[in-house]
Amino acid sequence: MAVTAVWSWGDTVDNVVLDQKQIAEILPQAYPFIMIDRVIEFEKDKSLVAVKNITGNEWVFQGQADKTDVFPETLVIEAALQAALVLYHLNKIKEGEKRPKYVLGKIKADFDGAVLIGDQIEIKAYANKVLDTGGYSDIDVKKNGKPIVRVEIIYSVIR
Repeated sequence: MAVTAVWSWGDTVDNVVLDQKQIAEILPQAYPFIMIDRVIEFEKDKSLVAVKNITGNEWVFQGQADKTDVFPETLVIEAALQAALVLYHLNKIKEGEKRPKYVLGKIKADFDGAVLIGDQIEIKAYANKVLDTGGYSDIDVKKNGKPIVRVEIIYSVIR
């Protein structure tokens, strides 16, 4: 797995570590429920940075009666969780090993802003504790370099 060079929030990175097809092979979700578009940074045993572009043709905006431009907070949390699972996979799953099952244990999210159509969110998942049987991750989600939510998750893995 390729690893990008030094990266900080707000920098533009052309080197994509994982594209949508590779992410789909890792996550148990299928389209349209995959909530991250690409992984742009991975540092083994430390962190992963993923991005999600919010477009007006997302399935969640189709047929909305109130025509809101706000991307649901639950799906922002789902994007954060998926980034943590990809981080787990890159750290623990060996090539050729079958895809594990994930069980969400506990989640905490503190929002400080909304995600709208046209936004790109950056999701940085930290490998606080990554064991063979599960893990704990803090995930920071930002847009335009400003924090919008901090997510803390605990999950189990059935391999």
